[in-house]
Amino acid sequence: MEERLATREEPAVPGEVPGEVAEEVRRREYHADDVVRPSIGRVAAQRQADDQRRPREDERERPRIEDERGGADGEQREQFQDAVGGMKQVEDGDEGSEGRPRGPEDGPGVDGTVLADRNGLAIDALLSHYAYTDDERARQYASRARDAVCESLVDGGEVAHYDGADSDTGLLLDQAQLLQGLTTSWQVLGEPGPARAVADWTIENRRQDGGAFRDGPASGAGLCNRSLHPLDATVELADALVDLAALTGEDRYRNAALSAVESFAGAAERMGVEVAGYATVAARLQQPQTLTVGTEAGTDLHRAALRLADHETTVVPEPDGDGTARLLDGDAIVAEGATPSELEGALTGEH
Repeated sequence: MEERLATREEPAVPGEVPGEVAEEVRRREYHADDVVRPSIGRVAAQRQADDQRRPREDERERPRIEDERGGADGEQREQFQDAVGGMKQVEDGDEGSEGRPRGPEDGPGVDGTVLADRNGLAIDALLSHYAYTDDERARQYASRARDAVCESLVDGGEVAHYDGADSDTGLLLDQAQLLQGLTTSWQVLGEPGPARAVADWTIENRRQDGGAFRDGPASGAGLCNRSLHPLDATVELADALVDLAALTGEDRYRNAALSAVESFAGAAERMGVEVAGYATVAARLQQPQTLTVGTEAGTDLHRAALRLADHETTVVPEPDGDGTARLLDGDAIVAEGATPSELEGALTGEH
């Protein structure tokens, strides 16, 4: 062992061996003859080569000069140029890496199924927007949606969830939300559609003895072994029935809404965010407000009434009226006006 170490201390190549390298070798222990270790000379040569490649002290702070002939910097440059070229292709509409023409991305997929409940919400929202803005495009889309849904999904007041042989029919949410859209259409456009038929079918087929409304058929496939009485759909239906009572002048719709709301009395601790809608309907039932307009829908007086009425007031166009708008609190007239400015002054108290 000592003889072998003495031999390995001799450098294999000319040049001085750094002291720390020699010291490192001296500390090493060789436990077997078949273990191959680098000689001191090889270590010294490697250190010398590293020193030659290491930049001098005055060159360490200089920025690297790109190697135009290739190497690591050249490869990075080529990758960058490829990326820039790819972005330029996208901007110019050139072909991409897969050989397809590049251009504007296609939009997200659209489900072409026409759903009754969603269209009811859309009709309600579009016409509410039109009432405040006179946006003709919103009115056209709402009218088309209403006509299409009523033609394809409504049969004698029973609403199908979608147009198909396997579609569920008469679901409370479909009945309620489509009825909301139809009552809004009556207030804004003077076009009720099958609003009465939808309400009558729902009351006859979904209301139970206690006044609550069932979510769907009493038998058949379902998630539970007994019917549910959802608060949110009941609130939406009751809200639409309050409007329908004012539009038709028939108290039976108001009574149906009242019994539905009363069926949830005492259940406030089990209510979630639906309690806000529930409270609104309860307030409307206790103190109904109606703004009758003695003209057909679309006149300046009717349009002013739509803008001035608050969210709990039902606007009722009366084509055979006397041309005067009147705000009724129950049966009492509290304000009236024959022109938009007169109506505004009467409703706001600014005479």
